[in-house]
Amino acid sequence: RDAGAADAGPRTDDDTGPNAGDSAEAELFARVPARVLRFYLPDLVTPEPLTEAERLLGQWRTLADPDVLHRAREHAEAAVRAAARTAADAVPAPDEDDGVRARLVLGRVLRAEADTVAGRAPERRADLLTAATEELAAAHRTAPDNSTAQADSALELAAGLHALWRVTGDPDRLLSALDVLAPDIAPWPAAVRRASGPTEGSAADRHRTETWRAVHRARLLRRGRLLLDLGHHGEAAADLRPACALLDESDAPGPVRSRALLDLARALRGDPADEEATREALLRAERAAGDDPALRLPCLAARAAFHDTAGEAQEADEAYETAVLLAPPESVVRCGLLTTWGESLLRRASRGDGAGLVDRAESVLREALKDLPARSAQRGRLQALVGSALAQRFRHLGFLPDLFESRHLLGQAVRAAADVGVRAEAWLQLGRVRLEGWYRAGAPVLFEALRAYENAEREAQEACPDAPGSVLVARARHGRGAVLVLLGRPSAAGAAYRAAREQWQRLTGALREVDWGEVQLTRRAEREAQRVLEGEWGVTASRTMTEDDWKRLAPPWHAWEERADSAEFQRG
Repeated sequence: RDAGAADAGPRTDDDTGPNAGDSAEAELFARVPARVLRFYLPDLVTPEPLTEAERLLGQWRTLADPDVLHRAREHAEAAVRAAARTAADAVPAPDEDDGVRARLVLGRVLRAEADTVAGRAPERRADLLTAATEELAAAHRTAPDNSTAQADSALELAAGLHALWRVTGDPDRLLSALDVLAPDIAPWPAAVRRASGPTEGSAADRHRTETWRAVHRARLLRRGRLLLDLGHHGEAAADLRPACALLDESDAPGPVRSRALLDLARALRGDPADEEATREALLRAERAAGDDPALRLPCLAARAAFHDTAGEAQEADEAYETAVLLAPPESVVRCGLLTTWGESLLRRASRGDGAGLVDRAESVLREALKDLPARSAQRGRLQALVGSALAQRFRHLGFLPDLFESRHLLGQAVRAAADVGVRAEAWLQLGRVRLEGWYRAGAPVLFEALRAYENAEREAQEACPDAPGSVLVARARHGRGAVLVLLGRPSAAGAAYRAAREQWQRLTGALREVDWGEVQLTRRAEREAQRVLEGEWGVTASRTMTEDDWKRLAPPWHAWEERADSAEFQRG
């Protein structure tokens, strides 16, 4: 969760709402005790709407009863209207600008309402957050320079824009939020000076210094997270490092420090040179999480991904396994973890020495498929992953039923997958499986393998229309060339291999990393197709060809390369 001034009271560094708001059932169970409490302890309604709105917002954060939040919104809207009438009558506010304070509270209430179950429908959430940012922007414009009200409204506005970006995906929201937190505009230069004020003196002086320290800390956390979501890892780390240090100094709660350290680790992972710093941040995040499963789960998932990237397979598997055990049964979170773990195992099982891992990869991916909701947009992708695992098991162990089931699942995947990149990868895998099925069992016919490779090429080009080159396109063209040789069409095969070679050249020309072994295979296949055309060498297009000739002619078994974005997986 994100940082910012979180409520109408003291600032916090983590704007998480009440835990009870996480589901419809939890909200229902929050309503019941809240209503019982109100029956025995009736609310002491204050005559002033703004004060009442602030009180109700604080009560909602304790009780998580959405009815309380609705009442808070009514009072906050009344306070905004009252402040507008006061301004129109040119009557000065008795204390601080009530208009700023009223809009700030209303913006907070609208943001909180967007996190309730009723507010989480995408259109409803976007409307609530848009309304919240409009109120907060008005508060920010009218707040006195270098005041706490200006700082609070800036932090809340940045948080609202950040949340709106998560709904709409519009990067302009992130940029607008960064503009509000720019270090050279008010109140941030003054906030930095005041945050370094004396810790001694009167109670009022100490409280003032601590207030500005909380503001400064919250700004660093929010800005770091915004930069992280924009992909500016180095700049994000530059803000998140001091923010985490300030959290340690202030003895912040473990959950707040754990989330901040996880974000720091994400930023550091963007720079390969910071591997040890990333490892340390992940371990500190896990220590700060303590024994709370809800906090340990993201720490373990992040550490597993780190170990996987670092090539530490045993540590990655242990972390993934523990995370899966902590995840709620049959949940989207558990399914996502199983999918990521299964992909890691499948990549390793696809290597030449991966025979010992292929059973576990297939088992983990099947478990993920079992947990997936029936109408999830990710169903086609998971079917393709299980099919790819079965194909790799056939490659290693030669069990023919695996090949048949792989063909069935990959065929389902290309029909079910909503993403063009997934379909392209699945067609490529299906082409290789169909080709192997023709050689081993005479079914399907070669033309079906040819069609699969043609579809893979077309879908891959559609997935990356502006890219300088595509590994998938090169592989699909190579596979098409192999089928054409078997069909006795060496001229067309040579053209397909030549097109694949040109695609490899475009990739290397754009400084893309490629497998030079694959490049050499394509070059050799092109030369041999030319020799067939000239009558110097030939391969009989028959299932009776020797195993050596088949291995020489057949395209490689490719590992599954397409990877899903985790956020997209959860939306599915």
